[in-house]
Amino acid sequence: MLQGFILAVNFYLLAYTAQRAGVSVAVLASRLSVAIPAILAFLLYGDSFNAVEDRWLAAALFVALSVYGDRADFGVTRAWLRRLLPILVFFMFGCHFTLLKFTQARYLDSSSYHVYVTTSFFFAFVNSVAIVSRGFVLESEFGPAI
Repeated sequence: MLQGFILAVNFYLLAYTAQRAGVSVAVLASRLSVAIPAILAFLLYGDSFNAVEDRWLAAALFVALSVYGDRADFGVTRAWLRRLLPILVFFMFGCHFTLLKFTQARYLDSSSYHVYVTTSFFFAFVNSVAIVSRGFVLESEFGPAI
């Protein structure tokens, strides 16, 4: 259930970041978040880390910094918000992937992994429906939702 909640929050945060900071920044932040569980897998589980992976990680970081330096204004008057949102996306998706890797390493085998992922997506769907339904109820009772 926790994995599904985190996944639903991640999707909403990704959409909000794409609206406020740009699609390329949001997608890049979510994709680069895979670095968090990769580094933790190297440190905690003894996974291998070679020179090729080092070079790809450095290249990805270079691309991220070059795209992140874009000064386009997407309707956000506060520059700190435009900078904070991709960082939140990065860490939240990193948390999701880390929790997935931890659960896979400790509790799942190859047959139960797909059931776990499917269940987490189901709970993400349930959480999303609850959030959207609550927004419609609030909007109908109190006017436009904030």
